[in-house]
Amino acid sequence: MTINVGGEYLTIPAGSTDTTFLSKIIEVEEGDILQPDATTRVYHLTKKDDINVEPTTVKEVTVGATTTDLESIEIVNNTGVSFSEPEVSADITISGDFEATANDIDEALKELGSLRAKTPVDLNLTIDFNISGGNLTFNQVKANKLKLVFPDYIVFKEDEGIQDNELILDEEVLSVNGSSYTRTLKVEGYKFSDAAGSDMKPNAEGSLTIEGNISMEGDVVTSGISGTGALALVPKAVLEEMTVNSVTGVIQPKIEAETTKIELNDLPDFLKDEDTRLDITNPVILLKADNPLETDVEIDAVLTPKKNNVNIEGHEVKIGTGYGQNKVALIPGTNIIALSRTGKCSIEGVTENIKVEDINNLLH
Repeated sequence: MTINVGGEYLTIPAGSTDTTFLSKIIEVEEGDILQPDATTRVYHLTKKDDINVEPTTVKEVTVGATTTDLESIEIVNNTGVSFSEPEVSADITISGDFEATANDIDEALKELGSLRAKTPVDLNLTIDFNISGGNLTFNQVKANKLKLVFPDYIVFKEDEGIQDNELILDEEVLSVNGSSYTRTLKVEGYKFSDAAGSDMKPNAEGSLTIEGNISMEGDVVTSGISGTGALALVPKAVLEEMTVNSVTGVIQPKIEAETTKIELNDLPDFLKDEDTRLDITNPVILLKADNPLETDVEIDAVLTPKKNNVNIEGHEVKIGTGYGQNKVALIPGTNIIALSRTGKCSIEGVTENIKVEDINNLLH
């Protein structure tokens, strides 16, 4: 004799002490959204769909070339009778303003911690020597512990002989019979802060002005002087235009994502009843995304359940720090992130597990 206990959609055969598996009472077809695992006999409710997201990039930043004219300073002054001196020493304490500008900065760059050049650019240092007011001649000018100090945010290549952004010229000949001194230093970028963010923020028009000071102090010794007149030392530093392709900072790229509906179709009959509620131990939503940027990107999202194409109010699930929840970050490359009730997932290939305690709100 067979006794069936149940309702319109679900009947359970009774009267037997044998173990009864759900496969005896649930009929599913291949391709249905509900499928049993052949080994564990555990049923999985699985649905896959795509979210269309427009690819995002952050365009390169170009910092314009800049010229710093340091103050000129007299190192020899003889406006009287012609004379001959073996050496004349002069103290040097001069400076000049450094100012570089970047325009058309990508709106995704909110704060800049550092800028790195695609390839190092040249900072050309020139020291000219001008004679005025007479027929003065000299043999040479030599530096004596002459120190040039550059803004601390300029990043020089390591092999440039610069320590703490200071270049020391000692016992180095700067001029012979009126020649100029030139030296080229390689610059790799700008570093404004050890942290990602800083107070270097582009204005509303996407422009950023980098300001500072270049100074020179120490002594120079001029030898072989004869005649009358004045000799002035005239330094100049020219930093070439820099194309930046690596940035650290606060970056908020605009990601265009369409609102996507994921419909639970092909449910078995017993799950279609209006009063049916699912209380799944650990529902898992897999989020697969490719991040083309060379930095982590945090994302926020709102998941909204619907029934009969109407939002179920008060059952939205919010993820991301923007909503006070656990951080969801996309590392460079391919990400497979599991959102689950317990924060644990055994699905192969998952790169990060995120605990979303109220995720069952979606199963209403």
